Amino acid sequence: MDEVRTYYNEKSKIYDEAFDSLVFRVLDAITWKYLEPYIPVNTDAFVLDAGGGTGRWSVRIARKGCKVVLMDASSGMLRIAAERISEEGLQQRIP
Repeated sequence: MDEVRTYYNEKSKIYDEAFDSLVFRVLDAITWKYLEPYIPVNTDAFVLDAGGGTGRWSVRIARKGCKVVLMDASSGMLRIAAERISEEGLQQRIP
């Protein structure tokens, strides 16, 4: 597990760059199309984003009104996620 943590801690700074490519933008659009209908509309609902990395999906889910619990084994990924969550002003939705 330490090797995995080390790998993702090192990759955390550039991890999201890959998602700017066309193939990932298409993949994300398709994923969201099938995921979004299952996002609870209740603002008291909690959604677990296990292995949530830099919070890409957590932020989208929180924007829908849910509270999100974001977990990841990599402290580097969580650091990037915290920055993203703060920039989006979603600290109350993703504590």
